Amino acid sequence: IDRKNNALTLITQAEIDELRMPETDVPNLEDMSEIIISVDPAITSNEKSDETGIIVIARDTKAIYLLEDASMKASPEKWVAKIISLYDKYKASCILYEDNQGGKVIEVAIKSTLESKGYNPYAYKLTPIRAVKDKMARFSQIIVGYNNGIVHHTGDKDKYALLERQMTTYTGDKGQKSPDRLDALVHGLNKHLEAMRKPRFKPRFGKEITRKQIDYSRIY
Repeated sequence: IDRKNNALTLITQAEIDELRMPETDVPNLEDMSEIIISVDPAITSNEKSDETGIIVIARDTKAIYLLEDASMKASPEKWVAKIISLYDKYKASCILYEDNQGGKVIEVAIKSTLESKGYNPYAYKLTPIRAVKDKMARFSQIIVGYNNGIVHHTGDKDKYALLERQMTTYTGDKGQKSPDRLDALVHGLNKHLEAMRKPRFKPRFGKEITRKQIDYSRIY
């Protein structure tokens, strides 16, 4: 409960802080099962435009890790360039984006930016997601991950100050501004939580293939 405003919120700052993890304790990127660049894209580009939520979220067999909040208010060309650089930096598995408003426009913007910069657009896996539930219903789904102690915000508290402010103050009231960073977080966390709920494939012979054994540029 947000006792200051006497309103029901998703989570408290204390609950987030309890699960915060030093960067030195985060597993190596090559040991992650999946790394997602989760994007809640802004359709317009002007002073009154929303931010584009951009959150990097990784998962191994035990937990989920927030690695970076790169959200920004910028033109599509600039935020697409940012998610491309993050994809390469983290050797991501996919770019997960909400397509409720932009639809194919978002996909075209990403692919055209890639081509204009000389990149192969098919080397980057684009995964659209359609949000069908209302925001609070979607947001409430991710809280199970925090309640079970498997979602960790990594590094210094300042890294996620704006995101965590949205998490601890958003109540779904009609007068509140759309929480773009939180939207991006929810999309990525829900995808990871869904994957963790599925039974893991166990090969009959040998060990499971890890990220360090896979050349993702040849797969996508």
